[in-house]
Amino acid sequence: MIALAPSAPAAPAVATALQSLAAGRDPRPAAAPLSSTLSVAVDAPADAVRAALAGADPGAAVIRTLGALGLLDRAALLPAAVPAATAAARTLGMIWRLAGTPSHGHVPAGLFPVFSAPGHVKVRWDIAVRPGAGGTAFLAIRTSFEATDHRSRERLLDAWGQVAPLARELARRAAAVVEAVAEGDEAA
Repeated sequence: MIALAPSAPAAPAVATALQSLAAGRDPRPAAAPLSSTLSVAVDAPADAVRAALAGADPGAAVIRTLGALGLLDRAALLPAAVPAATAAARTLGMIWRLAGTPSHGHVPAGLFPVFSAPGHVKVRWDIAVRPGAGGTAFLAIRTSFEATDHRSRERLLDAWGQVAPLARELARRAAAVVEAVAEGDEAA
């Protein structure tokens, strides 16, 4: 016969996982974000590109595109400046509510890093500028998609064939705004 010692109180992580299971949520941590990077050469010095980035609104191009597609009603946070997770010159974030997920209303940009309500995808654009040769610069936009739970991640992966090209186009449009200002062609 094997004697079992009385059970010790569950560790906080175990207790949290059990509470999540009881509430019907998956307690596993979400997987790493999906990401892609667009880099463009800009015919202007890095300081001019940084100044253009500070004065331009690359998120406006994203909002126009999503509005043209009739997709703005799913945004819990429209593209806005959010706390940077990297040494990027500028970081924008957006929170997308998946179909069938109840609305939590508008999410303030300052809560972007900690927002974790199930049924959402957080989109982050980390925009960086680095000097190039001969008075040029490179503008890099890293777009990351982070699901707030496993079911949302599965849905994001299922739709990735449509999401990835849209993400590339949104990054391209945001880069074009900064590039036009830096190169002095604001009408572009």
